Amino acid sequence: MSVSRLDRSKGVRPRTRKAAKRRSPVWEDFCKNEEFAKTYRISAAEMLALRRVALMGNVRNPRDFIFMLNIIRTSKRLKESAEAK
Repeated sequence: MSVSRLDRSKGVRPRTRKAAKRRSPVWEDFCKNEEFAKTYRISAAEMLALRRVALMGNVRNPRDFIFMLNIIRTSKRLKESAEAK
């Protein structure tokens, strides 16, 4: 069975160049916006995680990345507090 057939059988859409191009303008807008980086103090590791989020699906607005950033930070805090107990 080919990989693309296997992906479709599991409900996973294979990535295409066309899909990547659709997402890139929003990611580029987010990266260029220095206000976001300054206000939210986004680390290099967080930027890498957000870049991966951009590849996962449709992001329509640069503020969607801030939402995801807050989720990443919350989950990190929860993990750290659980490890401390």
